[in-house]
Amino acid sequence: RFLVAIAEGEHPYPFRTRQLSPPAPMVLGARAPGRVGRCQSILKKELLLLEELFLFPCNSSSLPGIKIIKILFPAKGEIVLIIISLRGKAKIALAVLVLSLFVFLFVNYFPFQLGEGIIASVTGKHALKPVYSVDTEEKKISLSLDACWGAERTKKILDILDKYKVKTTFFLVNIWLEDYPDMAKEVAQRGHEIGLHSATHPHFTQLSVEEMKKELESNRDMIKKVTGYDAKLFRPPFGDYNNTVIETVMDMDLIPVQWSVDSLDWKEGYTAEQIAKRVLNQVENGSIVLMHNDGKHTPEVLEMIIPQLQQQGYTIVPVSELLIKDDWYVDVNGVQRKK
Repeated sequence: RFLVAIAEGEHPYPFRTRQLSPPAPMVLGARAPGRVGRCQSILKKELLLLEELFLFPCNSSSLPGIKIIKILFPAKGEIVLIIISLRGKAKIALAVLVLSLFVFLFVNYFPFQLGEGIIASVTGKHALKPVYSVDTEEKKISLSLDACWGAERTKKILDILDKYKVKTTFFLVNIWLEDYPDMAKEVAQRGHEIGLHSATHPHFTQLSVEEMKKELESNRDMIKKVTGYDAKLFRPPFGDYNNTVIETVMDMDLIPVQWSVDSLDWKEGYTAEQIAKRVLNQVENGSIVLMHNDGKHTPEVLEMIIPQLQQQGYTIVPVSELLIKDDWYVDVNGVQRKK
């Protein structure tokens, strides 16, 4: 009577087990023959959701039945094997719950490889990606700041960037340019890169191709008019895109750019220390970090992370300087690579 998940490599789920004899399975709330593992919450919300899905407490060892079903699927380059004990009338109910768990993990933990395989098999067309990060052996990263609302903290951010001799990329929306044209000019005058972020900040997947082009053309024209900058990069509002969005953007000679590290400086409830720790823990060669020009803690976070990143040997550059210039492609995980 057991429910076991075995993963090769780093485990993608928000659990850890105490030391078990090898090969060490992760026991998600039940007892494996000869081995007992106790799951502990790293992210309590996800743990509680998993408990709800399986309808038994984390340390329970009582699942009915003895028949075994094996579900094999890829998860970010790893193979995760879930073995579920089922029998009789509980079979259908548990199967539905497992499917719910599968959907939950698909959405939250591995949307790339598994999703790509499903899309490709159903449509025969490979899903396109913006650039999330860059494949490079150099210790280079980019800090990027989206400007959609407010400018109260932008001057302080610019001063901090100057203090550490760092250049970044600001993605600007027309509605912000209209409200803060002088600040937009100062961003450009201080030597920072400027990218497009749309005219009105809509969900691009809900627009027609013509509406997308209108948003991009209007945004590009206003950036040029206000700052004199000829923008070449575009970040979709809300990070919302599909193949049509990517194709339309690239048809207009723009490079779609996402992020590989979300600082969460936009989210309520996070302290500056938590945001800084999140960035420092996740950044690696080729990372693109998402921040915002008027985040409550963004200036304080920059004061924390920039000197630490520089001490670790990272060079912080604008996104276009991080990107590969010629003969490149973006893989299924959004990593820009040399052909």
